Amino acid sequence: MHSFALFKSTPVTDMLALHEARLHAHLAREPGVEVRPVSRLADIEEFENRLRTHAREFRLANGITDPEIRGMNIQFNDVFAHELKREVAERLAALQAG
Repeated sequence: MHSFALFKSTPVTDMLALHEARLHAHLAREPGVEVRPVSRLADIEEFENRLRTHAREFRLANGITDPEIRGMNIQFNDVFAHELKREVAERLAALQAG
């Protein structure tokens, strides 16, 4: 899902043109990506459920546990921040190395 911010005074036609230009540029960079308009609450719910499904599949495929994920949203104090950053960097490096 993508969003952008504009001044309230921006004409709607300009907003639409900018949105369409950004959308087409993104689609050109990412072959196979689908456009799914989100205009109802049910659309947002479907989108969030798909994200959860894909995130869980990714975590399972890469050995990231649910307790690790739950811990990612905790506000760590300065004592743990350095260790957390180091561990995340190591895990990312291992994933990128294949």
